[in-house]
Amino acid sequence: MSVAVLISGRGSNLQALLDAGLPITTVISNEAEAKGLETAAARGVATRIVEHRRFSSREAFDAALAGEIDRAAPQLIALAGFMRVLTPGFVARYKERLLNIHPSLLPCLRSPACAPMSVCSPLGRSCMAAASISSRRS
Repeated sequence: MSVAVLISGRGSNLQALLDAGLPITTVISNEAEAKGLETAAARGVATRIVEHRRFSSREAFDAALAGEIDRAAPQLIALAGFMRVLTPGFVARYKERLLNIHPSLLPCLRSPACAPMSVCSPLGRSCMAAASISSRRS
């Protein structure tokens, strides 16, 4: 299996995924200054940047992002702190391959729309939720 991870910032979720041993082959950020890119590069993971501000529309950005994802050809795409709303066309293109990673205090702060899977630390204070992505916003 190969995983592409989309990030926007410091990469704490990415770090957790790398530490867990996921087969991450590519990290893509919409922010050139995202610290998570340094984390990925230090671990020998390919990095790419697709800056959303360079595009005139959300659709144009999503098309460029899809091009980078397709070049990497991952089996799974994890959004780990990726701070962009994706278009329905983008979500449909990667149907059943998109996974949103979200740090939270689950199960303490579980919402009805929350992930079907949560993993908590032995201390019970740090958790991660993972949810597949559909075109509906929650």
